[in-house]
Order: sequence, then C-alpha cells, then structure tokens
Amino acid sequence: MSHNHKISLGQRLINKVNSKESFTYLSNENNGRYIVGIETLHKSKNPSLNYEDIYSDFYNMNNAFFNDNNISGVGGWLNKETGTYYVDYIKTYNDIFDALNKARQNNEVAIWDNIEQKEIKLIY
Repeated sequence: MSHNHKISLGQRLINKVNSKESFTYLSNENNGRYIVGIETLHKSKNPSLNYEDIYSDFYNMNNAFFNDNNISGVGGWLNKETGTYYVDYIKTYNDIFDALNKARQNNEVAIWDNIEQKEIKLIY
C-alpha cells in the first residue's frame, strides 16, 4: 500500500534548514532581482539542534504575513568560511544601489543576484 503524503511548505523549508541547504522562498512572483537579508531569524553552526523556534517560525508563515510586514520571503544560507548557517527574512530590490544600501544598514555580508544566480559580497 502506498501513501501519498504531501509535505507542507513549512515542513519542506524546515527540512532545508535542518540539512543546512541554501534556499530562497519568495512569497510572490513580482519580486526584484537582488535579495537582501533584513532580519535574522536564526544563526548557528547546527540549526537542527539549536533552532528552537523553527516550527513556530515556519508554520506561521503565509503570504499575508509577508505582505503585511513588507517582507518578500525567507531564505537560508551557509557561510562556508565559518560553517555558520543563517535563516533570514528577505526583501528584494530591482536597483542594486538600493539593495547594497539596505544590506550595509543591516551589516549583511553579501546580497544575492537572482538573475545571475551569484553572491555579491559587500565591501566595508
């Protein structure tokens, strides 16, 4: 007997976090080219052990939440140099200068170019 269980979006994102996979979830199609972390939800070397709010953070997300809070989505990424994994609320921008300015205000290490599929490191 086969069971066809559909895994919820929240659980799929939790699985990515626990395996320290990089991901971006954008709440709608009308997002900008550049992705900037605007609020850190979690930061550790082992999120599967240390991310205590993971279930409440991911199961409470929906598109209305993002629209109400001026957030474009959520993303996770692993800093390979330090081994630290980050989960951030993210915002997108079409203008690279706006994106870089916001990233500097938030002390971000880099932004992501969604078209080129590459990281743009900030220089301080």
